Amino acid sequence: MPGWKKAGLTGRGADDIICPFFLAHSEKAILCEGHIPDTKTEIKFKTKSEKNQQQEVFCEGCYKKCEHYTAVMHFRWQDEDK
Repeated sequence: MPGWKKAGLTGRGADDIICPFFLAHSEKAILCEGHIPDTKTEIKFKTKSEKNQQQEVFCEGCYKKCEHYTAVMHFRWQDEDK
């Protein structure tokens, strides 16, 4: 994955990530575990500052309020009901 930085290795806030679905990040994108089993979701931003804000607020903080986290959990809950 050229350009991607693994969680905990390098880059802004990588050591501060607490979201369980965070996989990696690049300058303007965040890579997360997907809501479909064995997939990944890339969330792309127009600017580096928008990406950094999302990462700081959700990946490093209130990840349970992140739209992507909520979607992943929604699909997992549905699977558990079957």
